[in-house]
Amino acid sequence: MNQYEKKIRTQVNEIMQDITEDTSLSVIRDALEFYFSKQKYARKCLVCGALINKGYVLNGGNKYFCSDSCAKKELSEDTFNQYIKEYEQEEANGGDNDDFYFTEWEDSEEFQYYADGSEV
Repeated sequence: MNQYEKKIRTQVNEIMQDITEDTSLSVIRDALEFYFSKQKYARKCLVCGALINKGYVLNGGNKYFCSDSCAKKELSEDTFNQYIKEYEQEEANGGDNDDFYFTEWEDSEEFQYYADGSEV
């Protein structure tokens, strides 16, 4: 199961908490469709295609990765570790590293995708 599938499973479990055994399947389906149609995501992982609201940014936004493992697949483990080391050094010195960093997009103006992958 990839990161995207795990996120969907978590979201479905949250929705299911409000459902009782008397809830009809059509109500459940409608609730899920509504929930996922309203979800928005800021970026798409270059490697696995997962829609993300947090992840790694490479080269000022030319590439995005949802996880360490996806970044390592694209960059190699040594290159990834070097980027992490440089990022930590830059952060310790009070600077910013625009080449590689981890972020969480929260501003709605940053969102570019709906849950179905279509563009906002």
